[in-house]
Amino acid sequence: QWLTGPIIKPTLAIACGLILFLLLPYFRAELSYQQSLDALSQNQPQAAYQKNLSAIQFFPYKDSYHLTLSQISLAWANALSQNSPLSTEQKTLVGQLLGQAINQAKLAVTLAPNKASHWENLGIIYKNLIGVAQDADRWSLAAFNSASGLNPASPILQLEIGGVYFTQKDYEKAERFFQNSLFLKKDYSNGFYNLALSQHAQGKLNQAKESLKQTISLTTPGSTDFQNAQKQLSLWNQEQATSSSQLSP
Repeated sequence: QWLTGPIIKPTLAIACGLILFLLLPYFRAELSYQQSLDALSQNQPQAAYQKNLSAIQFFPYKDSYHLTLSQISLAWANALSQNSPLSTEQKTLVGQLLGQAINQAKLAVTLAPNKASHWENLGIIYKNLIGVAQDADRWSLAAFNSASGLNPASPILQLEIGGVYFTQKDYEKAERFFQNSLFLKKDYSNGFYNLALSQHAQGKLNQAKESLKQTISLTTPGSTDFQNAQKQLSLWNQEQATSSSQLSP
């Protein structure tokens, strides 16, 4: 038995060393990822982007790294786009960031295809690219539908699908999905607001006004959303009054 000591100890040491060697990239990735989140909280998108990219380079198998990088890429591209006019270099960077946002969102879905949040994220990114990237609306709908299939009880996903149809000016379908969101959450103020917009776009002014009144009743008095809804209702009341006066003999 005296032989077991010197045989086991080196074996354990080698095993522990191997485990540490295999885990080191993950620990380095976690450190870089946390630094990325810290930079993001300090409104430093470039630093956040670089640190998140480092995390992926150390350990490319964690879906949340790719998810966050897709969101950082989109946010940074949107921030750059606010500059006017954009330089040639900035235009190139925006294009690269948008491409990165899509690619990273797809990778997150590939690594965790059963997470509705990842499909929702992909849908949101494509939705932001409607009018910029070809077929972005179609891909956005496909992603949101996949998310909804995994999480059918989410009113937000129904609202998102309706929002894409609204941008396509398919107001009837948009209305149906906004109603679906309210079926799932009866006190969903945003659902009522979007329902009102889709009804108004179809000329259903009375229904639109009622939906907007529901929005107001569910919104915090004095808030920006409350004031905006009240202004919108006032405009629609004026619109209805003008229409009625024109129809009067």
